[in-house]
Amino acid sequence: LSKIVNGNDGVWSSCHRGIAELIGTAILVMLGCGGCLGGLGVSPSHLQITLNFGLAVMIVIQ
Repeated sequence: LSKIVNGNDGVWSSCHRGIAELIGTAILVMLGCGGCLGGLGVSPSHLQITLNFGLAVMIVIQ
């Protein structure tokens, strides 16, 4: 934590963190928003959307 606060972290470590954040956000948006899409005239219920976002967050954290 002291390296991050003092700014002695390094360029590659910062790039790795940025790339990991980008990938995590992309997964969350793709899975979360993908679960809100309906098909064949049927839209998902609120429970399905909620569970989908919850599972997407669990996948990103894991």
